[in-house]
Amino acid sequence: MFDLESVCSEVEKLDPLSFARLIGEKGQSVISGLAAIIGDADDAVTMFTAMVLGAVISDGKLDEKEFGLIQPLLEEAVGEKPTYEEAVEFMSAFKSAKNDYKKLTDALSIMFKAASDELKSDIVTLCFLVCATDGKISKREKNWIAKIVS
Repeated sequence: MFDLESVCSEVEKLDPLSFARLIGEKGQSVISGLAAIIGDADDAVTMFTAMVLGAVISDGKLDEKEFGLIQPLLEEAVGEKPTYEEAVEFMSAFKSAKNDYKKLTDALSIMFKAASDELKSDIVTLCFLVCATDGKISKREKNWIAKIVS
């Protein structure tokens, strides 16, 4: 399967240009792969958004770099451009609704099982890239990714 520590280590060593290139490539690949599994492009984007949001809040914090990454996704989801403060409030409320967060993680895990090996690899890499946006990948973030792939 995956050596999560190895993928994590590779992602943490990326220079900023390689990081930006890879997150763009993996994002497109994951959306395309999800669309093939789900059969609907809009539902694939929704699942992709859920995955990115889950990765962002898996450590329980939202910093401004992470917010910059997810702001377009939140804007698409709610129909208006949220502020950083609004996003922090939203993430805190979602994270404290543990049952919703568990449902999200469970749904992502089920979807992961249906993915091809190539898509699984891209999902794992993308999740680590999102988690590394703030400059580090915490144990909580690694544990969240491990739950999805198990």
